[in-house]
Amino acid sequence: MFADILLNQKYSQLKETFTYEVDNLQVGSVVMAPYGKKKLGGIIINLSDQKPNFKTRKIEEINRIYPQMPNWQFQTALFIKDYYLSSIYKCFKLFIPDKIWNLRGKFGIEKEKNETIKLPHLTLTDLQKKALKSIESDSANKFLIHGITGSGKTEIYLHLAYKLAKEGKQTLILVPEISLTPQTRNYFKKIFKNKTSIIHSQLTESQKVKEWIRIKEGLSSVIIGSRSALFLPFKNLGAIVIDEEHDLSYKQDQNPRYDARTVAEKIADLLKIKLILASATPSIETYQKALSGKLKLLNLEERIGGTKLPKVKIVDMREELKKKNFGIFSEELEKELRKILANKRQAILFLNRRGTASSITCRECGFSPECENCSVKMTYHFYPKTNSGILLCHHCASTKKSPLACPTCGSIYIKNIGLGTERVEQEIYSMFPGAKVLRADKDTVKTRDDFPAIYKKFQEGSADILIGTQMIGKGLDIEKVDLVAVILADIGLHVPDFRAQEYTFHTLTQVAGRAGRRESRGTVIFQTYTPDNFAIQASKDHDYKKLFKKEISIREKHNLPPFYKIIKLTYTGDSLQTSKQKILKSAEIFAKSPGIEISMAPALIAKRHGKYHYNLFLKAKKFEKETKEQLAQILKSDENFKVDIDPLITT
Repeated sequence: MFADILLNQKYSQLKETFTYEVDNLQVGSVVMAPYGKKKLGGIIINLSDQKPNFKTRKIEEINRIYPQMPNWQFQTALFIKDYYLSSIYKCFKLFIPDKIWNLRGKFGIEKEKNETIKLPHLTLTDLQKKALKSIESDSANKFLIHGITGSGKTEIYLHLAYKLAKEGKQTLILVPEISLTPQTRNYFKKIFKNKTSIIHSQLTESQKVKEWIRIKEGLSSVIIGSRSALFLPFKNLGAIVIDEEHDLSYKQDQNPRYDARTVAEKIADLLKIKLILASATPSIETYQKALSGKLKLLNLEERIGGTKLPKVKIVDMREELKKKNFGIFSEELEKELRKILANKRQAILFLNRRGTASSITCRECGFSPECENCSVKMTYHFYPKTNSGILLCHHCASTKKSPLACPTCGSIYIKNIGLGTERVEQEIYSMFPGAKVLRADKDTVKTRDDFPAIYKKFQEGSADILIGTQMIGKGLDIEKVDLVAVILADIGLHVPDFRAQEYTFHTLTQVAGRAGRRESRGTVIFQTYTPDNFAIQASKDHDYKKLFKKEISIREKHNLPPFYKIIKLTYTGDSLQTSKQKILKSAEIFAKSPGIEISMAPALIAKRHGKYHYNLFLKAKKFEKETKEQLAQILKSDENFKVDIDPLITT
């Protein structure tokens, strides 16, 4: 018997498999294959009785830790390869850590004490009980929990996981990486104790391998992790939960560019298990699937304890200018902050932009420094300790000194334009000198311990105000937070992406949900220059259906998802003209294909890391097999092409 074996080495991206002689092995067997003078881990992809016309070596050793890849993993890897047009090597590599695949290092795990799982006394609301009963007993296997912020979706996951654990089954709970707060981790560890595994990107390689083995051996009943946790070697998986299913982080931005929701659905089908998607702000595509009957819709329309959703105030910043208020805080926000500080409560200030200012500009000639590697303005960062500022590119991380005079005209009249989290922090200290402030953004959260430390301080009341970017918009449940303010709600609205309104609604609604999660109702302030925008208005009214109704009609009218599928093909070259010509030539291949709409444009940030990016968009109700084959040929012809199936970002 002869086997085509995928070896764990980079060369496998070019020559996918190597042929070896085998005895008594099957497809999916994980082996140690002789390769030159060394041995490499490999997976049997195909078996044949036909002897090749070249000399082969024999497989003498199987992987003692993971001798056989389960069929569901094998089939999922092939699905990702075919659907997302990725290399077979990168798809199978998702499932097995290098140390396991190549048998490097020690793999023993300490004997663990068998701790008893005990469900705490939690009184579920009638809506929670109804949703849980439906998930447990309904013949449907796929669900969408549409629950407002604070409605108790997590308690449903907890009860479901507890029931499955008693049956000897595991539960996978996917959360956006950003939502893996210490609070989330501690909540489940308190119940499931050492039968809990937390999987995230900041684990060391050894920590990942340890958890991988624990899950394979069935020592973990509940696995909580980001999208990559889908590929763990579950011993007996009973359900997959995808929390905050709308989140962009469920789409991988590197090859293979898979969507965790699509892959989870494939795994659920293969294993015939429950799949639960949940969000206060479901993606338009997911909600449409629920309305069409592909998912069973479960609604949670009340907050735990009967607390009302926070009152949202929209402040028109144009009116502030008319009142000669040129600061970044409106009079309303300043008043609410004073009230918070006087009552010894807490506030969260959200701004999805780092830095002290968006950029600097010469007021005489208009010069504004741009990154030499990327077609974007550099962001100004001020460091009080050194009393100096630098310019930083948030795309390639290159830096340069902030000029004291304009390098073009010599003028000393250089102004900081826009604002960032650093500037908000400075203004707070200036306005409220006694306030205790914490800031959470990529500049203050650089190691895996930084955010937990910030979170712990804020939860314990060591700070009055938390300022931050996206990382503070989800997962925080702080009892004393009575005020949430979005400093500039317009950010993201004007991006040329058909999902811009939807994403703005997601962000504003999720951030607003951090306020008033206990007895106090809470107050939310949206500062904006476009107060009549329908996404902002829908967020103010906590009205998802209002947003959905408008968005779905626009999508249907313009042949957009969920009614049409999109494929994005990008070429990256040394010049914009080269990239454009490559895309134009590729477009000719699809021009005669019936039912395909074609459009082309440079990427929103056309130059990144010194390279130029140009996009081709294909749109169709359904893509035929021939289209995928044509794309595969294009990808093989030039490594500078990359493809994104069902892209979530179209800029």
